[in-house]
Amino acid sequence: SDKIALLSMGAREVSPAQAPRLHAIIDRLCVQANLPKPRVAVAVTPMPNAFAVGRSPKAATVCATTGLLDLLSDAELEGVLGHELTHGVTQYEANLAYWDQSGALNESFSDVFGALVKQRQRHQTAAEADWLIGQGLLTANVNGVALRSMKAPGTAYHDPVLGEDPQPAHMSAYRNVDYDNGGVHINSGIPNHAFYVVARELGGHAWEKAGRIWYVTLRDKLATRSDFQEAANLTYQVAGELFGRGSLEQQAVRTGWAEVGLTIAEPGGGGGNKGCLLVPVSVLTAALRR
Repeated sequence: SDKIALLSMGAREVSPAQAPRLHAIIDRLCVQANLPKPRVAVAVTPMPNAFAVGRSPKAATVCATTGLLDLLSDAELEGVLGHELTHGVTQYEANLAYWDQSGALNESFSDVFGALVKQRQRHQTAAEADWLIGQGLLTANVNGVALRSMKAPGTAYHDPVLGEDPQPAHMSAYRNVDYDNGGVHINSGIPNHAFYVVARELGGHAWEKAGRIWYVTLRDKLATRSDFQEAANLTYQVAGELFGRGSLEQQAVRTGWAEVGLTIAEPGGGGGNKGCLLVPVSVLTAALRR
């Protein structure tokens, strides 16, 4: 199936000599994250997209399209590739099923770490960052700033062709849909916003505390069918383990999830890949041609 995915995109593996910029960025990301370097492929198409395939870290391939490479700055491209590499980490650590809430968490963790890669590359604090995903992919003819906004889900674009950004920022607006694997790119706005609030509450560099909490939760706690409530409970638990019970970090996690409508359940208490730059292909193609 991995070969079929690459063949369907017309992708071919490229060497560092053939794609030095792409290889250099992936090299840097893998060194920073202590990950084995995947194979690197390029698909010749104006459609901006990226995806990762592979059943093990040693057999993984990351593919970017020429449309993506032409559109994005190095910082934005690092964010997108960080997103894709995180899907690999998610698959081999938590193996979050790619549908409904577990799938939305899968997408959200990739958005989180893609955003953190961009922020670290730009040396930005949480307050200085734009928290946009896919900024630079929309042309000047599109009424929008990015594909998704972690700071304000639902506001990334409002366009006659693309329509309105469908992401909710609160559980009250959760969307039960029968497409996009149950809304994995839509409802990911909820955990995305929760992370943004945690980072905002803590201040400073988001990768130092909020990112650490999220990574340890992904690596050690989540399971295949974990949902938003379980992610809330476990990030709160991890914050306590890392920084102390009742710490500012743990309270920031509680605040983040509360702002999206989820109440943390204390231990023992009650409960309270087709490519990731997705809008419908025909719609995005039309927008890029305008």
